[in-house]
Amino acid sequence: MSIESVVASGLCMQCGTCAGICPQEAVTMNWT
Repeated sequence: MSIESVVASGLCMQCGTCAGICPQEAVTMNWT
């Protein structure tokens, strides 16, 4: 499952794990 599909399906809990493990720092979190 891609990050896009997780967010689109409402499963993202904004925990930051995906951003923390991304080796290329391509995922960022917008906390606003």
